[in-house]
Amino acid sequence: MAQYKSFYSAKGCTRCELIINAAMRPTLGLGFDCKSTAEIMFIGEAPGHTENRTKIPFSGKSGTLLRKYIKDSNIDDVSYITNVIKCRPPGNRNPSNFEVKQCGIHLSQEIIKFKPKIIVTCGKFAMDFFKPFDSRLINTIQRDTSGCIFIYTYHPSYIIREDRYYIYDKTFTIIRDVYKAINPNFILY
Repeated sequence: MAQYKSFYSAKGCTRCELIINAAMRPTLGLGFDCKSTAEIMFIGEAPGHTENRTKIPFSGKSGTLLRKYIKDSNIDDVSYITNVIKCRPPGNRNPSNFEVKQCGIHLSQEIIKFKPKIIVTCGKFAMDFFKPFDSRLINTIQRDTSGCIFIYTYHPSYIIREDRYYIYDKTFTIIRDVYKAINPNFILY
């Protein structure tokens, strides 16, 4: 997996105690390769065990599923993957509001830097960063005042755990359709 595009705003961060659990090395967002843009930004919760070890977001079982859908949808060259929290909470617990607030600064900087056209929130904490989680918003499309399009979906771990792959089938159909609408040169397959 050749990773390339990254934004190092969180390097050296000491805004909260999670950095200690991450061995002083946060897991940073990455594109798929040197040609990747960040037109579509996928945002998850926080690094899991594998991500904490590899320092590559979504590199565990959940990431394998997410990356497969991205690749199969022919959007890997325009996708960027990151998390709200850059360091794994101890015991894989949910991040605290304080940690989200402190670490969310880095995510905000990534969004400002890369200016994605589409943001796909994967799970409760990613959606909560932008608006209160509401399962009725899953697979809906909203546009913010800057023109960025938001698509809300479940975290891939939920899809795997609940065996609900049909949700991602629909999510990625929506993503492809929306991306095609804003980029007429996009070839679906």
